[in-house]
Amino acid sequence: MASIRDAVLPGVKRTVWSIWNRKVAAGPPCMDTPACCKDTPPRPRRSTNRLYQLLSLFFALPIVMIVTSAQFYGREEQKRPPFIPYSYLRLKTRRYPWGDGEKTFFHNPKMNALKDGYETEDEEDKE
Repeated sequence: MASIRDAVLPGVKRTVWSIWNRKVAAGPPCMDTPACCKDTPPRPRRSTNRLYQLLSLFFALPIVMIVTSAQFYGREEQKRPPFIPYSYLRLKTRRYPWGDGEKTFFHNPKMNALKDGYETEDEEDKE
């Protein structure tokens, strides 16, 4: 062992290796329970797990379904806001690198206004 140690680290003294072997490499002494596990709370009982399963199945899941259906079916069509040409809105310092450079990547001609106004007329104004 001494020949390998001398070949790998020739400048290290024997005292450094002896300290390393005694303090670090040996590790902590063996104990009954590790120090990290002494203050852990006990595992929950099976009845607690069953309670949470039943609550999530019969309480939380129906609430999620009710809220989802209310959002999906009970929603009205949004009206388009009127175009007001404010000077501080729709400012562009440079053109977009796609298309004609004026429209955003996910541009909706019905809902997104350009500098001059909407591209299409509102269906309520036609009637």
